[in-house]
Amino acid sequence: MIVDRKMRWRAYLRFARPQLSVMFVYAAVITGLDVEGFRVSVPIAVPALLGTAISIALGFRTNSAYDRWWEARKIWGAIVNDSRTFTRHVLTLLGGADDASAAVCREMVYRQIAWVKALARSLRGQDPLEGLGPLLAQDEMARLRDVDNCANAILHNQAAQLRRAHDAGMVSEILMLPITESIQRLTDSMGMCERIKKTVFPVQYSQLVMKSVWLFYLLLPLGLAPYLDWLTLPVAFTVGFVFVALEYLGHYLEDPFEDRPSDVSITSIAATIEIDLRQMLGESEVPPRPEPVDGILM
Repeated sequence: MIVDRKMRWRAYLRFARPQLSVMFVYAAVITGLDVEGFRVSVPIAVPALLGTAISIALGFRTNSAYDRWWEARKIWGAIVNDSRTFTRHVLTLLGGADDASAAVCREMVYRQIAWVKALARSLRGQDPLEGLGPLLAQDEMARLRDVDNCANAILHNQAAQLRRAHDAGMVSEILMLPITESIQRLTDSMGMCERIKKTVFPVQYSQLVMKSVWLFYLLLPLGLAPYLDWLTLPVAFTVGFVFVALEYLGHYLEDPFEDRPSDVSITSIAATIEIDLRQMLGESEVPPRPEPVDGILM
């Protein structure tokens, strides 16, 4: 996630250099041909009307893409809150003075940290079990290697652990309820993340908008050249840059879990949750809080 409040134009230009180069060269060629008398033009009303229609479609696409991005951020905000609530319930309702209760509490809190990390990594298309060795028992790690949905299996293990604690007399049926509700909310958040991840933004609409933007840019210099001469180059390039930039912005916002600078910073959020939960356990040695690198927090 880009957290720098200043627009890093140099980084954007480096990323979009091929597209911007093509735009600049095309506008320069059309402008040069017009100045030399080889006029190939279209009525200015054509790109004007097309640009108006594209503006409406582009605005809808950008808003829809941002809604997906913002929903993903709200879901992970809920995961932060529910992880803290789950840990607080485990430590206060399940924890006891004996060593057995303390061990069970620590195991469940560590499993919650493992769940957050596994979910974040699976959403980014990475190995969900990487880095979970210090948090989970070896036999549990072995079982997780045989399942398709690692995060879901971890939550199932949480519920099973809670049932065993109840059967051992560590927690009553009534006190189990808030812990179970926390697990349910975490399951709901996981399902919402998977819905965003697996539901592709309508490809037909995206392709139509993208091709329409480039068609608009092909026509724009042809419509401006008879009126602006050499000014066609900077004007066409600037207007075209705005349309193309908005189209690419929507493209990157519509998939918020792809491990790109524009994505929701779920890796950093998972690290923050780990720090909070370890400190709730009373641990003093915790990982450092994630810091932005070049204005980007992953």
